[in-house]
Amino acid sequence: MTIHEFLQGDKFALLAGVELLETGNGYAKARMLIKPEHLNGGGVCQGGAIFTLADLAFAAATNSHARLTLSITSNINFFKAESKGYLYAEAKEAFSHKRLANCEVRITNEAEELIATFNGTGYRKDTELPFTPLATSMLHDHDNYPINIKSSRPSSVMSWVRETQAYLKSFHFFCTTIRQVSGARRL
Repeated sequence: MTIHEFLQGDKFALLAGVELLETGNGYAKARMLIKPEHLNGGGVCQGGAIFTLADLAFAAATNSHARLTLSITSNINFFKAESKGYLYAEAKEAFSHKRLANCEVRITNEAEELIATFNGTGYRKDTELPFTPLATSMLHDHDNYPINIKSSRPSSVMSWVRETQAYLKSFHFFCTTIRQVSGARRL
């Protein structure tokens, strides 16, 4: 079984038309075509439909380690209304630990305009899932742009820069905390 097959068990997301496009270690991308049944009284995509799209991407990213991870808190911020076309949700784990995971999801339209952001925290249970954990695998194409092993499309260089900056910020916070707790001047 694969993570894609495992997530076929999310019947609500399937009924909403959410498709899982890519998965990786702590990463997932999904999409949903906005249909008439997704529209609210104002004629734009209903917030619950967008939340469902983001939630499936969150589930794929946090469960990619093959340990059952369930959401314990999540929130969404809406920035732009959309009434047609595809919406995309790209999920990246911001924090991954034995028991807790935090994931940030960006929801964009076909023009890559930001529609909403979703942030969720998941609790990892001891339950192992029936697939092999997805490995961290990054290759590089001839132009030295990182590409996901499951995809031949180059990733955004700015996305890589943002990820690196977030990692360095987290590492700095970790070092500062250790220094404060230990009373050490340098780590």
